[in-house]
Amino acid sequence: MPTTIKRPAAALPPARAVYKTHLTRCFCSSNSVLKPGHEINAILYGMSGMERIIVKSFRCSSFGCRKTYGPNFVWDLSHKYNTATPKDIEEIGAYFVGTKIGFTADYLKYHSFLEFRASVSAMAIKHTYQHTFNTAHGEQSNWFAKMHASAIMSWIAVQELYPLQLHLSIKIGDEVTPHALQAYHEHLHLKVFPPKHKNTVKELVADGHQKVHIKCANSRKHAGKPPSHGRIKPFGHGWFMLVHPRDLRILAVRSMSVPENNEILYKSLLEILPLYKHLDGLIMDRACGFLPTAKADKNLKQIKYWSIDGFHAKGHTKGCPCNPIYKKRLAKRFKGVNSSVLYFVKLHNCAVEQKQSMYLNRYVRSGKKAKRPYSCGKKTEKNRRKVEYPCPAGNGRGPAKELAALYASLLPGAPAPLLQPETVEQITAVVFAFTSMWWIAAIMVILEIKQVVHDIFPFPFALTAMVQPTTALCAWLLSRLVHSKRPPAPPLQSHENMYVVVIGLVQGLEIGLTNKALEFLTVAARTMISSTSVLFMMCTARFWGLERLGLLRLCSSALMIMGGVFQCHVPELPGGRSSAHWLGMLMQMISMILSAQRWALAQFVLQRSPVGSGLAQTTKLQLLARTLPITGIVCLVLALLFERQSFSSDVTVPAILGFRVVSIACGLTGMLYAELKLVSLLSAVAFNVLSTLHQIPIVLAGVILQHNTVSISSWAGFACCLIGALVYAIARYSDVHE
Repeated sequence: MPTTIKRPAAALPPARAVYKTHLTRCFCSSNSVLKPGHEINAILYGMSGMERIIVKSFRCSSFGCRKTYGPNFVWDLSHKYNTATPKDIEEIGAYFVGTKIGFTADYLKYHSFLEFRASVSAMAIKHTYQHTFNTAHGEQSNWFAKMHASAIMSWIAVQELYPLQLHLSIKIGDEVTPHALQAYHEHLHLKVFPPKHKNTVKELVADGHQKVHIKCANSRKHAGKPPSHGRIKPFGHGWFMLVHPRDLRILAVRSMSVPENNEILYKSLLEILPLYKHLDGLIMDRACGFLPTAKADKNLKQIKYWSIDGFHAKGHTKGCPCNPIYKKRLAKRFKGVNSSVLYFVKLHNCAVEQKQSMYLNRYVRSGKKAKRPYSCGKKTEKNRRKVEYPCPAGNGRGPAKELAALYASLLPGAPAPLLQPETVEQITAVVFAFTSMWWIAAIMVILEIKQVVHDIFPFPFALTAMVQPTTALCAWLLSRLVHSKRPPAPPLQSHENMYVVVIGLVQGLEIGLTNKALEFLTVAARTMISSTSVLFMMCTARFWGLERLGLLRLCSSALMIMGGVFQCHVPELPGGRSSAHWLGMLMQMISMILSAQRWALAQFVLQRSPVGSGLAQTTKLQLLARTLPITGIVCLVLALLFERQSFSSDVTVPAILGFRVVSIACGLTGMLYAELKLVSLLSAVAFNVLSTLHQIPIVLAGVILQHNTVSISSWAGFACCLIGALVYAIARYSDVHE
């Protein structure tokens, strides 16, 4: 009979490690005790290879719940929700992405840093793991790669969201919820990124970094030649960072699903500005492209210095408002600040010093990449015409080609040499032609209105109610003629229509009172009083926050106030005309106040309209065609209230009135068109000087043609106002070139 030999203990298979949940009670409302469930064979991946283990599940003892719990998750509505904290994961020693597969804590920590520093893909780790530990993963299978990526992502999410108490909302195997991601974003920018002393942050360097691109599901088309397979690259456009140049600390970061643009910079600045009250300077390679948006937005008024970095400044012209090489105030403000792309420059320098720069590729593919040139870049400047007018800040128009188009629109039958002005004399002739057209039209319109009100139709409000819609029709026809090749602007939204209505209402009161004042004032007197309008404009701009107050503006205000005092001296006029003169002055003053408010509202609306909106793409002629009919309706209401006799059947309307209305409307249209063209051709300061000086021929026309009498005090006040307006123009010039 054979003897049964007992196998020694060393020959027995080793006992498998058992992993179970760290919880004892369920998360349900009853908080019931967890009861043991099944024992499941599972696999645990670690730094020493694959290990077979046992996972013990637990179930809620409440019959109304019966949720199943794994080592670090709970099943709920077919989703695995995380239940562990970072401390629990360390105590368990592993993190499970499913009931049958898990990864050790050391494995996850090691590979998370490896992915950050070396950008090692999950497929590369699968290949290395398979050949090192001889695991049975097929070459074509990506199951291990998916489990590995899910474990890494969930483990990092637990570590980062636990301080926000959002770790229980993590779905293992799914993406982080937008709510948790936004909360984490705010937590980093409020608690982690800022330095200990926020008052030391006085300037920032902004730039986008495409090399730290991320793989994302909502990737869009990239610049350059598309790949042969036709699929879009599954990567974003990197990250946009705001860096403090003093300590190289990244203070704000934002993912770029599209290439770097103004919207990304705008959102980043709005997020970070409330945290740093002493921040007043920004350095960026495309600051000049963002400057018009910044000046028009009140939320960015904290930043007073916009500069290009030293490397890109060499490629920008002298006229660039953000070039620290030519703008001494910028060079003085950012003296001693390293304005290069700081983060990667620092890493590169350290690598070169330690002779570890082998990551640089010796064979670089010289592919072409689509890039939009800077408007003030030297290459762009070189490709333009040699002769170019100075333009307002942010306005890129003004080359000789546009002047040729202006000539073509005015003189369709002009000879060819006149259509291509390339000399200073020809360009000066164009400006002189438009200035003459503007001044002659203004004189003609004012004298025509004065004659019609005095001799033909003594109802200024009713006359304005007829002139304004006719002018709107002429402006619409002119816009169709001039902008025939321009694509139609998108329809205005409800709030944009409201802006147009408000501008039309204010303009109706303004123009109605101006024309009504001609009933009581002479042309010369009204024009002289209008010379103080710059004072109202200046005060309104200061009140709305559009301009600042300085010494030159104070001098200008003093001169115009002095001029107003001189013009308020009215000699005794026979037949009660003195009181009528005061009434006309009051109407003109109210009209100037309304004009200043309308100007400020127009600046506020047009400059701060979002790019791509209907109002931003509406030309000024089209805007006039929309507002002038509203102006006519307002004047019609004023005529019904104050000039009811104009609608009486006893009033005889001469046939020549219709011709006079059309001639006034055509003159107004020509005057407005010349103003718009001069604004596009000249700088804002030069246009203000012409606006001031054009009142002189109007006064002279009233004195010579209509024999208006002007006192010596009025002449003195008029001269003071003109000098004050010129001082104001000098102040504007100083602002532009500061």
